[in-house]
Amino acid sequence: MEYRARAGTRLTDEQAAEFGPRLAALAESSGGGLTPQDVVLAAERDKGALHDWFQWDDAAAAESFRVFQARQLIGSIMVAVTPGEPPIRAFYNVEVVLADADTEDAERATRYVTLTRVGTQAVLQEQVVARALREARAWRLRYQQYQELGPIVKAILRAERRIAKT
Repeated sequence: MEYRARAGTRLTDEQAAEFGPRLAALAESSGGGLTPQDVVLAAERDKGALHDWFQWDDAAAAESFRVFQARQLIGSIMVAVTPGEPPIRAFYNVEVVLADADTEDAERATRYVTLTRVGTQAVLQEQVVARALREARAWRLRYQQYQELGPIVKAILRAERRIAKT
């Protein structure tokens, strides 16, 4: 079995190749499954690469966790645009220009913007659609081996092909 890193994560293929077998062995030694807590405990004892993956400075870890919680909060806010319709995300994570785009000093940064802003700026809409396609493709690749999900997999493939033609 060859372990690789999922695209878009900070994990490298080399790290995945090292950590994958270790986590699989840990899962087997724990009765066939593992918890995040099992991994942290193993990393504490490891003092090697797995140990180095984690932030052990409690103050820095606490700050990182608060940022994670803020992302969860922002991503949890929904808005009902039309009464009676299901709510949708209120904020979208996109790349924006912070300075005048016509200058050499233009700075690009990732920010959460409102649904209204995404709806009024084509460049932001394109980013949201591109992310949705990446997520759909990742879902398709993760679950395509399950026949029960065949219709969904086929629909995603059709959408990918249709959008690629435009």
